[in-house]
Amino acid sequence: MNYKDIKIEQSHLGNYKRESEQHGFNTIVLSCPVQGKQEDWQMVGRIVQVRKKSGIFGSDTILVRQLDGNLQAYENNSFFSVHDDFKGFYDELFKDLPEERPNIEYSMSGGNHKAIGFIVEGMDCTDGRIGSFVVQKEDNGNVKIKC
Repeated sequence: MNYKDIKIEQSHLGNYKRESEQHGFNTIVLSCPVQGKQEDWQMVGRIVQVRKKSGIFGSDTILVRQLDGNLQAYENNSFFSVHDDFKGFYDELFKDLPEERPNIEYSMSGGNHKAIGFIVEGMDCTDGRIGSFVVQKEDNGNVKIKC
């Protein structure tokens, strides 16, 4: 099966953990939905680094190795583990990717923000971005969020 053809179903979801490091290094996780269009395969990854309070709004920045081999950074997000009944399926999807090690130096933003270790303290990965948003209720009852 091509990893781009996978469909994540509710039965695939294991435990929800708000603190991402509780999943453990190199654990396969399924991300909670993020803003914008995202294919199911892009919501699957292995947690390789947690940068504590380094993101927008003081959230953790989580680095996740995706199925295509790319490193994806998440902020203001959390993850589900994979349900035990589906661990073999997801392990098979990652079999051709190189093994991750916690002593590898990971970087973001074109080589910036380099760090070694699974849990990293004291970094600022915001590049000066300030997090803010406005919630607006429209006359028709819809709610708009503007970032």
